[in-house]
Amino acid sequence: MCLLEFANLLPENTGLTSGIIYIYSTDPGTHSQRVKFFREITNRSCFASIEIVKDVTPKILIDKIDLTKQEKQEIFRFIKLNYDVLMKFWNHGVEMYIDEVNDLLDDLKKI
Repeated sequence: MCLLEFANLLPENTGLTSGIIYIYSTDPGTHSQRVKFFREITNRSCFASIEIVKDVTPKILIDKIDLTKQEKQEIFRFIKLNYDVLMKFWNHGVEMYIDEVNDLLDDLKKI
């Protein structure tokens, strides 16, 4: 088994104009499912945290970078397009083998 708790998704993985979407797997009881968005991966304290929700507009939980309208639209679109994959990683990522994680990440759709 591989203990992989997170993945950094670059624009070539997501189709976003810029920025990194950080997805992670955790105990579902700790807090609501979410992704983080960074403009630069080098500054881990400047991010936005967005709740993963299905069939409704995702909710911004924390915004330390003043997301632009375009960034919000792109992130929300990515979440809606990839809800099932994101939830599978959120709920089972730490239980997956590396090949399963790679397959799951290959299933992500670009916006």
